[in-house]
Amino acid sequence: MLTTPASTMRFPRLLLTGAGGNLGQVLRPRLKAYCDVLRVSHRRELEPATAGEEVQLASLEDKDQMMALLDGVSAVVHMGGVSTEQPWDPILAGNIVGMVNLYEAARLKGVKRIVFASSNHVTGFYRQDEVVNTRMPPKPDGFYGLSKAFGEDLAQLYWDR
Repeated sequence: MLTTPASTMRFPRLLLTGAGGNLGQVLRPRLKAYCDVLRVSHRRELEPATAGEEVQLASLEDKDQMMALLDGVSAVVHMGGVSTEQPWDPILAGNIVGMVNLYEAARLKGVKRIVFASSNHVTGFYRQDEVVNTRMPPKPDGFYGLSKAFGEDLAQLYWDR
């Protein structure tokens, strides 16, 4: 959870993707302290906007929707995409194609900060008694973990560029 005081980290417009998911629903009211306007997004209907909020439906796999979603945004908390092990096609659409669309839209719109939620499934095939560090290769335990490993690498690519 965020531990930096809201007074030291504030954004004019903060985007929360996946606002209708389990984590998104928990973060939605809490993130308002860190921005003037919280734009919440999900692929399906959300609760109506409250004071200081904007609701915008968008699918991560749609480039044009991602460009519109990132318009005027200062930073992103990315919780969108498939959040459990599923067949490959929905993971490919939301967690691979969707991540590329989100990061590319952010680049084109000048958004400099994205918080990406990874997963322990990136290292799921390490033994439980092993100590894992950042220099060890990923060992995803399924398509979901593989997509999160991709997300970590994609974030590094955009940071390095």
